[in-house]
Amino acid sequence: RAAAPAPPPPMARGHWSEAEHAKFLAALAVHGRDWVKVAYAVGSRTLAQVRSHAQKHFLKERDRAEASRAMSAASGPVAR
Repeated sequence: RAAAPAPPPPMARGHWSEAEHAKFLAALAVHGRDWVKVAYAVGSRTLAQVRSHAQKHFLKERDRAEASRAMSAASGPVAR
């Protein structure tokens, strides 16, 4: 009888570590929005966790861009 395969490593829970986020960003750059490949590259998170993290990541990016535009518009050209 063949031995049963080893169980997969337990998936992380809670906040993402800096290392996990770095793996996420690197995989995102390589694989785009192919979440299955991104999740595989991260390794310690499920597909659902990766998709949720991506959604929050893109919302934060959008908010930062909007805040940056608002700051640029507020400082605008200087009147002489």
